[in-house]
Amino acid sequence: MGIVVKQSIYNSIASYLGIVIGAINTIVLFPNIFSADEFGLTRVLGAASLMLATFGSFGVPNIALKFFPFFRDKENKHNGILFIILCVH
Repeated sequence: MGIVVKQSIYNSIASYLGIVIGAINTIVLFPNIFSADEFGLTRVLGAASLMLATFGSFGVPNIALKFFPFFRDKENKHNGILFIILCVH
């Protein structure tokens, strides 16, 4: 069996295992541990954080591609823009 086939099988198993664990967590554990209000709050906070993270990194890769060559310097390396880009993204 080739390396790519073996890695794709492992990746598929890990993905399906993650889906099963997430389903068990959401269907069985969360309703028994949290009240309905707390369970809803965890769902809303998770969805809101994913949405804000998407908008938060909006355009950062394009900014890095456009402006990084201008900030590059032999003495100061990159003048700190790489650190700022990695912190934001």
